[in-house]
Amino acid sequence: MVCSQCENAYCMQVCPVDAITRSPEGVVRIDAEQCIGCALCIQYCPVNMVHLDPDTKKAVKCELCQGDPACVAACPTGALVFAASPAKEQNPHD
Repeated sequence: MVCSQCENAYCMQVCPVDAITRSPEGVVRIDAEQCIGCALCIQYCPVNMVHLDPDTKKAVKCELCQGDPACVAACPTGALVFAASPAKEQNPHD
């Protein structure tokens, strides 16, 4: 399952140490160095994308492979594509 990169990302809003941020490209990312493993992001993610890494006990989620999703590259039928959402493309305030 691919993270929705929610525009109003609850995981980012509830993080008590600001370990979850949005990159300039719009990717919601978790900084493992800052993460304290409190799991609030897991509780608030509406699509159950955030999980605790069993080894590090830190939050992890799909980060679109920093803009080059491996799932898209590996899809044998070409059914997956990486594209900006229509709402982001048509923002009149840009």
